[in-house]
Amino acid sequence: MTLHFTILYCMFFLPPIPFPENPVVTEAPANITIAIAMETVELTCSAEGFPTPSIMWLNRSSNALQSDGTFSINSSSTSNRFSVPTVTTSTLSFSAGDSRAGNNSQFTCEVGNVLGRFHDIVTTLRIAGPPNPPGSFSVSSITSSSATFSWTEPFSLVNITGYNLTFLQVASDSSSVFQSKPESLEPDQLQFTFSKFLPFSNYSASLTASNRAGESVFTEITFVTEESSEPN
Repeated sequence: MTLHFTILYCMFFLPPIPFPENPVVTEAPANITIAIAMETVELTCSAEGFPTPSIMWLNRSSNALQSDGTFSINSSSTSNRFSVPTVTTSTLSFSAGDSRAGNNSQFTCEVGNVLGRFHDIVTTLRIAGPPNPPGSFSVSSITSSSATFSWTEPFSLVNITGYNLTFLQVASDSSSVFQSKPESLEPDQLQFTFSKFLPFSNYSASLTASNRAGESVFTEITFVTEESSEPN
């Protein structure tokens, strides 16, 4: 009687055990991972299936990585007797720019189970530096006291965070007379009008772009304001 009841219970109340199959990758790093030097990078792989998926992290030389002073690996599998298939998640953490995690380093998430290895997901680490200088820097609409400056967004591996525009009044002997406080501009601002110049004066304008990694070298233009139209 007890055996009969057990068989009936298993037939009607327990989920059937699935056939072994290849694990399915549910989360993986992109082909390119962009990071800032010395920032913490986290790469995550997840897979589900039966038997329980296993995840291993490999370096460019296909050597298995272990948690040590450079890398930290946190792996877990979630399942219970009523939950099949099993989900395995593994996160590889490290500091970008480390001697073993520098620019163009490659990391592979290897996914398999007891039946073998089935997936190799490769990501290449790109470490972002400061952006290029702003492009096509130009001045227009010059009057005796104002001028409008325009530029194009420079190349940057990460988002531009802002621009700094500085004006320098230049004397006839090329010595500096006055330098303005930098104008801090928003990342989507590609034009700016300044209205506090002196008439018939030589100026230079320098512009830099910034991102999370730092500030670009400057690009510079020179111009001369018009004579004042006001009577003496």
